[in-house]
Amino acid sequence: MRRKERAKRFLALLLAFTMIFTSSSMNVLAATIVGGYKNSNKQTEAGDDTQAETQASETQAAETNEDGSEVRQNTVTFATDGHAHIVINGATVDSTANAKDGKIVFDVVVENGYAVESVLVDKSIPARTQEDGSYIIEGILTDETTVDVTTVAVETESESETESETEVAKPAFDFSGTEDGVTATIKADEGVFPAGTKVDLKALTDADREMIAAAAAGANPEDVIGLDITFTYEGKEIQPEGNVSVSFAAAEIATAEVDTVYHIDNGAVEEVTASQEGESLGFTSDSFSPFGISLTAAKNTEYTVEVGKTVTIEGTTSKWSHSWSVIQGNEFVTVKANKDKAVVTGKAEGTATIQHQYGAKKENYTVTVTPGKVRVYVYVNSKDEMDKPYSQEALDLLQVEYVDQNGYFPAGEITLDSSYFNGKDRKSSSLINSTSDWNKLQAALGTLDKSKLQVNKNNQISNYISQAVGDTNKRFGSQCTTLGYWVGHGTSYGFTDQTVEYHLDLRFRTNRIIFKTGNNDIKTGAATDGNEVDNRVYITGSEIQEPRNVNIPNGYKFVGYYQDADFKTPWNGIGTALTADQTVYLKIAPMKDVTVYYVPVGNGTVTLDSEHFNPKTGKVLGSEAKPALGSGFVGWYSDKECKNLVSDDKKFSPAAPDDEWKEGDSYTYYAKFTEKTGRAGYNLVLASAMWNGNIPQNLKNTEAQKYHYTYGFAKDDTFTVISDVPIAQGYAFIGWHDKDRGADHPSAIRNAGDKVTYIYKDSKDYTLDALWASLNATGGTWVYDGTKRSITTDININEGTGLAKEYADQAKELITAGDLLYSTDKEHWSTTKPEFIDVGEYTVYVKEDVTVGGRTTTLTGEATVTINPVEIEITAKSAEKQYDGTALTNSGYDITKGSFIGEDGFASVAVKGSQTIVGESDNTITGYELKKGTKSQNYTITTKKGKLKVTDRDTKYEVTVVAKSTTATYDVV
Repeated sequence: MRRKERAKRFLALLLAFTMIFTSSSMNVLAATIVGGYKNSNKQTEAGDDTQAETQASETQAAETNEDGSEVRQNTVTFATDGHAHIVINGATVDSTANAKDGKIVFDVVVENGYAVESVLVDKSIPARTQEDGSYIIEGILTDETTVDVTTVAVETESESETESETEVAKPAFDFSGTEDGVTATIKADEGVFPAGTKVDLKALTDADREMIAAAAAGANPEDVIGLDITFTYEGKEIQPEGNVSVSFAAAEIATAEVDTVYHIDNGAVEEVTASQEGESLGFTSDSFSPFGISLTAAKNTEYTVEVGKTVTIEGTTSKWSHSWSVIQGNEFVTVKANKDKAVVTGKAEGTATIQHQYGAKKENYTVTVTPGKVRVYVYVNSKDEMDKPYSQEALDLLQVEYVDQNGYFPAGEITLDSSYFNGKDRKSSSLINSTSDWNKLQAALGTLDKSKLQVNKNNQISNYISQAVGDTNKRFGSQCTTLGYWVGHGTSYGFTDQTVEYHLDLRFRTNRIIFKTGNNDIKTGAATDGNEVDNRVYITGSEIQEPRNVNIPNGYKFVGYYQDADFKTPWNGIGTALTADQTVYLKIAPMKDVTVYYVPVGNGTVTLDSEHFNPKTGKVLGSEAKPALGSGFVGWYSDKECKNLVSDDKKFSPAAPDDEWKEGDSYTYYAKFTEKTGRAGYNLVLASAMWNGNIPQNLKNTEAQKYHYTYGFAKDDTFTVISDVPIAQGYAFIGWHDKDRGADHPSAIRNAGDKVTYIYKDSKDYTLDALWASLNATGGTWVYDGTKRSITTDININEGTGLAKEYADQAKELITAGDLLYSTDKEHWSTTKPEFIDVGEYTVYVKEDVTVGGRTTTLTGEATVTINPVEIEITAKSAEKQYDGTALTNSGYDITKGSFIGEDGFASVAVKGSQTIVGESDNTITGYELKKGTKSQNYTITTKKGKLKVTDRDTKYEVTVVAKSTTATYDVV
C-alpha cells in the first residue's frame, strides 16, 4: 500500500508539472501576440528554449516596416545578478538585443524564490512597465543603452505550504476495532499520524486468502484469517510516517503456533515477523494493505524411507474425497491409502513422486528410498597380525588406551548398507568373504563415527586403515580382521548404546626398527660401540621417528644414520614409511671447537684476544676490557660497527647465541672505547709561578698558567693530587683550592695524595687553583704630628684573586710561621719594629720564615713610612689711617694656616713696612726664629704680606707756595 501511495504522489506531481508547462507555453504564445507577457515571478521551462530561439530568428528576419521603410536597429546591453533572465518575444536573451525604431519591449523572468528588485536604464533610470507587466524603453538612438536587473530573495509558496504542514498536530495514535471475527489493535507514537486519522478495516478477499495460502507452503486458504487495513485523513488515503504496532486477536490463533504474518503489498506477499501471546499475534509495519495469518502448519513434502520399511504421509485434511497415486517411480514404492493418509513402503533404492488429490486440488510428495543401514561397532583387536600384543608405540600411534571386558579397544561406529549381507549368513562369526567385502569395509571405515564412544574418543585408527589385515579368503584365520554377529551382549563394551548387533575387530600389520651405535671408537658409557639405542614396533606404513633416548657424550655430535656398523652406506629413512623390519646404526664423532675473538675498538686493550672450546663441554673464559688513560669503556658489541650492545660490563663472558654454540663456528665480540673529553688539572694562578723542575708527568700546559692532564675524564673518574710543588719568588705554596661545585661538592683545600672525583656529566674543566702565601708589608703617609709611625705586616693568601676569607683562613692554618724580622738597611735585622716621628721617608724591610708541609720558605716584603711636614702660613698684619704726616707701621703677624705641634713655635718674627703719604704699600715678614726644640724639617713655613694704607684726610691742608727770584747772565753757546 505504501508503494501505491508513493505512485499516487508521483502521478500527482507529474500532473502538476504538466499543468505548469502548459500554462507557461500559453503565456509565451500570448506574449508573442501582444509583444510581451507578464511573468515577474514565473520560471521559463527548459523545453521553451527551442521555441524561443525559433521565434527570435523569425523576428530578426523582418528587416522592414509595413510601409516598406527600413527598420532602424540599435543594440541594447542587458546585465542580471544571476537569478533572472531577459525574454523578448518569448526568446531568452543572453546579453544583447536590438531595439527597433528606438523601442524595445522585454520581460524579466526570475528563479523560484526570487523577485525583481529594480530594472535600471543606463544605471539610474527605472524602466517603465506596461499594463501586462512587460518593460518598455523608447527613444533609443545609439548602441550604448544598458539595462541592469537586480533581484531579491523571497519566501516561495512551497516553503509556506511546508511550514503550514509542520504545524499539523500528530499526537500518539491508539485504535481498536473488529471485522470478520478479528480484533485489530493499532498503536503509534507521536509524529506518525496527523490528528483526525481514521481507520478502515475490511475482511480479506478470497484472492487475498489464496495468495497468502500459496505463500505459506501447503496452507489451506480456508485457514487464513486477517484484515485489510486502510488509514485516511481528510478523506484521502495516507500511510504512516513511522512504525505502527498492530495486534490481531482471534480465538483460532490460540490453537495454532504462529510466528509470521503475511503482508500483500503491490501484488507481492511479504513475510513479517510476529510474536504470539495466547490468542493475540503482534507485529510492526510502516506500510498498510491486507495482512493475513495462516493457521495451517506447513506441510512436509519430502520423505525418506529405507528399503523394506514404511513411512506415513499425512495429506491436507478436507471434506472432499481423497485419492493417492504414484505418478513417477512406481518401481521404487508401494502405496496404501486411507483418506488423507498414505502408508508408503520402500521397494528398491530410488525416488518416487506421490500425488494426493482432494476434491479438485492436488498436492505432490517426494519419497526417496534408500538402502537399509546396519550399524557396526569397530574395535582394535588386542593383538596384531602376528598374534602378539601391540607395542606401546603402536598403541600411541593408534591413540587407543582403554579396553573393554574382552581386552579389545573400542574405536567407533560404521554403517553398512544392508545389501552388504546379501547372500551371507547374517549370524556368522566371520562376514568378510572377499576382496570386495574388504573394500566396502575400508570405505565405511573412512567415515568412522566416534560420537557414541565412552572411551578412546580421540583415537587415530582412521590414519592406519590401509594397514588393517582383512580376512578376504573366508575364514582365513584368527590373525586377521573379522566382522561378526554379536551373539550375546556384555555389560561394558565402551559405547553408550549396547544394542548394536555387529562388531568389526581390526588387526594391524606391524614392523620393528632397531637403532644401534656403530663403530665410533667409544668404549664406555651409553654410546659404547654396538649398544642398542632404541627398539620400536610400528604399525606398518607408519612414519619412522627419531630414536628415543639417544645419549650423545658431551663434546660429541651425531653425524648420521647408516645401514652398516662401519658407516659405508648412509640411511635416510627418518620420516619415511616403515614397511619391513630394519636395523640402523648411529655415527657419533667429536665436535669441532668454537672460536671466540675479542677485539678492542678505540683506545684500550682486552685481557684475552681469543679462545677455543668444545661447544658442549668447553667453558667460556671471557675477556676484560681495559680502557687506556683518558678513554672510557662503552660496552661489548656483537658487530664491528658497534651497534648491537650485548654487555656494558668490562668483564665479559659471552653466552651461546640462541642458547647453543654452533660447532666449528667462530664468533667475534668488540670492546668499544671512547675518548673522554672532560679535563682536569691545575692552575698556578700567579704569573710568576713555575714548577720546581720540569712539568709534572701526564700534565701539559694548555693555557696561561693552567696545566691539564694529557688524558680525558668522564663522570666519577678520579685523579690523585700530584706531589710536585710549584714555586714563586716571595711566595710560599700552601696547597690546591678546590672551588665550590654545588651542594654536594663544597669548596675544599686539596693536598698531595688526595683523591679527587670528576663530577661532571658533560665535558667541563675541573681545575684546582694553587694557594700562595705572601708577606704583605703596609706602610703609610702621614703629616707630622709628633706621633710614632711604622709599618704593618700580614700573611696574605692569593692576594688579589678574590679568594673567600673562609678558605684563606683555612689555608693560613696550614702555615707554621717563624719570627718576623725588620730592617732599614737590609743588613741589620731585628725583631723590633722601627718607628718614626720626624719628617722624612723611611723604607722598612721585613722577612719571615714559613713552613708548609715540611717545606720552609722565607717570605719578604717592604714598605715605606712617609712623614710630611706641617704646612705653616704666617701673614704680616695690615694697618690703615688718614694721612697725618707720620709713618704708618705694624710689626704684628698672624698664623693663618696650620699650627705648631705641642710646644713648638716661633721665638720671634721680623716685620718690615712703612707708609707715610697717602697710598698703600706691603707690610712684609722679613724673617723669623723658631723656639728652641722646634725642628725646622717638621714644618714648611710660608709668609704672606700685609698691607699699610694711608688715606686722604677729611680736612684739606692749605699750602702756600712762594717762588724764589734769581738773576742770570745770557750766555750764547
